[in-house]
Formats: sequence, structure tokens, C-alpha cells
Amino acid sequence: MSASSIAVDATVTVRDVVLDVEVEGGHTVGVVGPNGAGKSTLLGLVSGELRPDAGTVRIGGQEVAGPRRVVPPHRRSVGVLAQRPLLFGHLRVVDNVAFGVRARGVAKAVAHQRAMTELEAVGLAGLAGRWPAALSVGQAQRVALARALATDPAVLLLDEPLAALDVAAASSMRVLLAERLAGRTVLMVTHDPLDLWTLASSMVVLEGGRVLDHGSTESVLARPASRFVADLAGLNRLAGVAVESGSAVEDDHAVHLADGVEVTGVPDEVAGPVVGQEALALFEPAAVSVHLSAPGGRPRNTFGAEVTGLEPRGALVRVHAVLAGGQRASADVTPRSIGALGLTVGTAVVLAVKAAQVRIVRH
Repeated sequence: MSASSIAVDATVTVRDVVLDVEVEGGHTVGVVGPNGAGKSTLLGLVSGELRPDAGTVRIGGQEVAGPRRVVPPHRRSVGVLAQRPLLFGHLRVVDNVAFGVRARGVAKAVAHQRAMTELEAVGLAGLAGRWPAALSVGQAQRVALARALATDPAVLLLDEPLAALDVAAASSMRVLLAERLAGRTVLMVTHDPLDLWTLASSMVVLEGGRVLDHGSTESVLARPASRFVADLAGLNRLAGVAVESGSAVEDDHAVHLADGVEVTGVPDEVAGPVVGQEALALFEPAAVSVHLSAPGGRPRNTFGAEVTGLEPRGALVRVHAVLAGGQRASADVTPRSIGALGLTVGTAVVLAVKAAQVRIVRH
């Protein structure tokens, strides 16, 4: 097994995409961003489906796309696992897996053995003789993974490979990926934070065709650079300017929002706020309580808001709301509370969260 670095410093003019992304050999990097952010463009530049208008793409230090040369996709040693398995319906499972190996001129018997080795690794050696139509969706995706790895690619591209699977199949596939991707160079596009936490050591955030943020998975999700990343991390994110708190607690800081409301919280230990500069107030929906009027008792942050949606999440319901200044926040409450408060879209509410549960970070 080989593992090569990836370096993309390229522009695709028609898509208004300008990317500067590096992946260290042997690491898995998660790629996230809203629709149209440039994720598919990044994968296309590495796979060879797209050619940059300017700049270069390098794999293992070798220039595979640039002003001087373009290496075609089939010579790049890049494997791809997409959302759909895209197996060849006219080939049995073992022949699907052996296809890429045979295409490289390897003898049929050797390619067959290589395919069986990969099928054994994904737990499907017993299905080698079946036709793709006889497989479940989860089994078909395992075969697609075996096919992608059978050619021992220097780089593997994952384009939301778990998105079409049910919860049980996705969980099983995630465990398999963690085993099979170890030590490989992987770019993984996903919208699932569980994929990021379990598979990716670092992340790249794309927005508007540019790199908005990058770093370890923990640091990027802990201090989200955009509303999209905050939603991905399951955090409320209120942006404003850092000010000294009027709280009686000496170490408290606050974020002054555009509508005049101040959010008091505890400064982040790594990226604490600087008074007078942009800052974020971060807190979990589970820390937020919902009221029809301002609650009494101990001092806490309160925000007037309007309910914009109710989203069932297992035993809880996520209440989505918009604050007076236009920023959004969410709260996780029980269905019983929804009924007791009579919450519907358009209900005026007061959201409350204790200062101790709010983290203030530099923006």
C-alpha cells in the first residue's frame, strides 16, 4: 500500500473556485461546506475529471495538472468511492472488483486473487459469484470499496459514501472504513459530523469556492468559522463584538450583538476574545430553555425570538428560532414541553441559557 501527499493550488474560472489545499500522505481529511462551496470541484481536480485554468495539482510531489502537463485520470493512481456504488451490472461481484486491476494489464488469475483478497477484507468473499442486482445497498457499497482499493491507489476520494445507507449499514460501513483507510491518503466529502469525528484527523471548510478554514477536526468544530460549520458541530453560534461583561463574575466576557443584546459567557481557553474585536458566543441547543416570557430566578442570558421550525430528534424536539437581529438559535426540548408551551411556527418565545454554558471565542 502506498500513500502520497496531495497539493491543490488551482483555479477553475467558470466555477469561480480558487483552492489551496494540502493533504499529508497517510492522513484522512474531511471536506465540508454548503452546496456550491467547491467540494466537487476539489475532488474533480484531484481525480482528473477537471483541469485547472491556472495553478497546479500534485500527487506525491508529482505535477498531475498544470501549465506544462496533464496526467489523465487512469494514470493518476486515484481511487474513488461515491455515494452510489456504480457496479457493473453485467459482471459478477469478483469481476467488478478485479476490473481495475485487469485494466492495468494484470493477468486474469492474479487479478482474481487480488479481488478475492479485497472481498475478504470487506467481509464479502462468500458473495464473490453473485450479480450486483442480488446485493443489498450496504453490500454493494462494500464491493465498491473493495474495487476502489484493489488497485492500491496512492489517493482515495470519498464523496459522501455513507449518505445512501440506512443507519445500521452506515454504522457498519463506518467501522470498516476506519479499518481500511488507516495509513492511506484520503479526501472525504461529508455532511455527517460522525464521519468527521470517527474517520478524519483534520478538516477543510470550503465556502464560496474558497478555503474558509482548516485544521484538526477538534479545533475546527470547536470554533466554527461559519454558521454551516456551527450547525454541523451542533452548536448555536451568535456573532458580535467582544466587550467587558457587566456580570459580577470576574472572568466573564460578553459578545455584543447587532440588536443591542449582550451574551455573557466564559472565554475560550485557546482562542479567547479580545475586547473591541469580532467574537462568537457558542453554546449547545441542549443548554437552552424555552419560555413564553422572561424567566425569573438566577441571572442568565435571555433572547427574544420567534419559532421558525420544530424538528423531531429522537426523544427530543429541536426548536429553531430567529432572534430580533436576524441571527438564529436552537433549543432541544421534550415533546411534552412543546405541547405545554403551545409552540408552533411563529410563536414568540424567550430563549435562556446560563453564562457558564456559553463559550466566548475570537472570530
